[in-house]
Amino acid sequence: MFRKIKTFIPRGAYILVTMGNDEWEGKEAGAGGEMMEWSHYGADKNLEIIENAGFQIVFNKIDTSGGEKHLVIIAKSK
Repeated sequence: MFRKIKTFIPRGAYILVTMGNDEWEGKEAGAGGEMMEWSHYGADKNLEIIENAGFQIVFNKIDTSGGEKHLVIIAKSK
């Protein structure tokens, strides 16, 4: 998906991405209360995916607001 995104973002442009922090797969209630299936990699793998798609990571931090942990990434298109 990020390789496809890179095809329509100009060189030097930035993207903001929020991804899972820990490797996890299972079912949980979503924002509307309905059960949903979730699956995500851990932080290191997520950063690797973004870099391998042709972006340079310029910022990454685990956000803990809202009682959950999410990896927040700002990356620059190479």
